[in-house]
Amino acid sequence: MKIAITGACGFIGRNLIAELEPHGHELLLIDRQRPEDATVFSPGEEGRAAAPLRTDWPYEQGEITDADRMRELLKGMDAVVHLAASPVGYPEKGIETFYHNAHGTFAVLEACRLNGVARFVAASSLNAFGTFYWRIHPAPVEYASLPLAETHPAEPQDPYSLSKLVNELTCAAFHRAYGL
Repeated sequence: MKIAITGACGFIGRNLIAELEPHGHELLLIDRQRPEDATVFSPGEEGRAAAPLRTDWPYEQGEITDADRMRELLKGMDAVVHLAASPVGYPEKGIETFYHNAHGTFAVLEACRLNGVARFVAASSLNAFGTFYWRIHPAPVEYASLPLAETHPAEPQDPYSLSKLVNELTCAAFHRAYGL
């Protein structure tokens, strides 16, 4: 199977590549940064840590918000695993984060639809619930039970959490409309 991975330089992307390699899939790695300049998100730290990606798989630099580039890159793919995101919930980065995550996911889904890619997996986040990280209002969230179930009402406050909820709704809409 030909599988494209967006956000391939990230922590999850690297682990996914290692999982898919032994199963005979053809991979296309896509990320906004060059492999030698790759960084990974470091929870609890400011910024990102340098982590060059060394790979023999075809690699394409591309921004997920560039619909034409995504359409070009996803031609001939059987599946797309969409991991690319800006994992920042700070309000001062809100417009950039929401645009990159929500618009980027829509652009990748639309490229899949236009290219006839039938399989799409998107990485969401527990932040789609809006109950854990980057909460803006100090009031605590009430939980009826833990772990949270999919039916727990979403309460996003920050741009990252909101973008992840919007991405889940966008994926569901593409599934309803196109079977993707």
